[in-house]
Amino acid sequence: MNDNASHETLPTTNMPCPHWCVLPTGHGFRSLTHEGLLMRCHEGPDHSTADVAIGLVADETALSDDGPVASLTVPTVFVCSDDATLGRHDVPSLRRIAAALLNAADELDRITGS
Repeated sequence: MNDNASHETLPTTNMPCPHWCVLPTGHGFRSLTHEGLLMRCHEGPDHSTADVAIGLVADETALSDDGPVASLTVPTVFVCSDDATLGRHDVPSLRRIAAALLNAADELDRITGS
């Protein structure tokens, strides 16, 4: 999920990340919203398997590179595969995916205090 190489060329910011974000400190904003706010994605620990990408994410918007923060979404679990249907899986693959999803849910509980 997290590709640090692609983040090295992004502009940086002095704005802090949530304590659980694993991206480089000061990673910059990637895009603009329709309202003209800057947006960046915070990524948590990677729980991916060989079959699917699983991780924690939250989106942040700000008025400028120096803030203030306009919004920060509640962290959620992101699940993705090369196949939009998440493909077909045998029993071992399903067990790996299920275990990874449970680990991601546990991590989300720790982050959000649920």
